[in-house]
Amino acid sequence: MRTCLFLLISFVLFSGSAQAQFNFGGDAPILIDAETATYKNNITILTGNVDVRQGDAQILSDEMKIYRAPNSDSPDSAIGVVTRIEATGNFEYITPDNRVTGNKGVYVRQSGKITVTGDVALVQPSGSRVRGEKLTYFIETKSAKFGDECVGEGCNGRVTFDIKQ
Repeated sequence: MRTCLFLLISFVLFSGSAQAQFNFGGDAPILIDAETATYKNNITILTGNVDVRQGDAQILSDEMKIYRAPNSDSPDSAIGVVTRIEATGNFEYITPDNRVTGNKGVYVRQSGKITVTGDVALVQPSGSRVRGEKLTYFIETKSAKFGDECVGEGCNGRVTFDIKQ
């Protein structure tokens, strides 16, 4: 069943020229695995052990919503360019350089960044760890910034470091 779902999702998301719609892991093909998929208008909702891989980058979560702009070539076509990904529940973004975890991750294609919120941790291969409530990860530069823009309960503005050498 998962194999059929994978093939269906791949067809729905990436048919035609859509292969390079987003690039959180370069220009490599995008592989998607999830227990269920629902398509509504320009949103694909993936649930259950969602695993999206592109090149050496991977996004894991309990649920993922993939938003697409309407296809400018044909307004009747459901396939459009991916503009945003929202991944919630046990979010992880993994590359050879970093592992970022949190409660929610939002990738915005136009800005090339992932914003992670809620019990965020950034772990590097050396074991160095930074924790906070909000992190912005810039995909192109592979850099991260813990922000002070967190508002609401649980946001005390603290960032903790554990640096290993």
